[in-house]
Amino acid sequence: MGAIATAFNGAFQDVGNIVKSTARALGATIEAYVAAPRTHNANAAAAPTSAPTGYVRRAIGADGADAGDAIDAFGGVPTGWLRRANGTGGTPTAISSGNIVGRWNFAGWYTSGGPAYAIGASIRAEATQNWTSTAQGAKLVFSATPNGSASPSDYWTLDQDGSFTGLGKLGYATGAGGTVTQSTSKSNGVTLNKLCGDITLNAASLNNNTVVSFILTNNKIEAGDILILNQLGGGANFGRYCLNARCGAGFATIDIIQYSGGALAEAIVIRFMVLKGVTA
Repeated sequence: MGAIATAFNGAFQDVGNIVKSTARALGATIEAYVAAPRTHNANAAAAPTSAPTGYVRRAIGADGADAGDAIDAFGGVPTGWLRRANGTGGTPTAISSGNIVGRWNFAGWYTSGGPAYAIGASIRAEATQNWTSTAQGAKLVFSATPNGSASPSDYWTLDQDGSFTGLGKLGYATGAGGTVTQSTSKSNGVTLNKLCGDITLNAASLNNNTVVSFILTNNKIEAGDILILNQLGGGANFGRYCLNARCGAGFATIDIIQYSGGALAEAIVIRFMVLKGVTA
């Protein structure tokens, strides 16, 4: 709000470019007044009630329209800041381990048992050590509320050392997988450009203690990746097959050997999943 005081002062400068004391005092008074909690309301029908505790600025959007802030930059980077200090405005002190540095809350409105807003999910940053000029460790914590509950839980944490740990499921979502069926023989190549899926092998006979290999062409696979393989079905001889994969750029060579004691002619189903890996 310094722009308001500046505009006021500019309007009351004399020829010597000296701001009159009365104008300076009036501008400062206005600045102090409007810097308190403010509401920008684009919806005349919405009563500006139930504001979050401790808010400084609030925006209310029009019905049926998105509401938000836009930050434009030209030749620079548009940036948002959440900044915390302990102590007071006049005497700020360093933050400590465990302090919440900043938090984004995602709240929705309910009527049954309300009406009110409730937090359904949040992302927060926490200090992981006492902060100094050379020690500023922090982590991100992702919280969500499970169905049938009214209490958010911490599910995933991006820790200060780069580790990512959590309590929820970890894997690929619908759309990441696919299926393909091998033709002609067990050495015939297949193509499936997915991060996971099922490969149904040809039912050609495979002798005991014999290795057969085929190429999985897949543009999701890179050299250094790990291909996790499991026999999902397609035969009664579970545990008799040994599977191995060697990844390259855009493909993987999959090796199969069986130890049943005799020949097997089964169209086994192999489920695979690509796990990204590097060597440096």
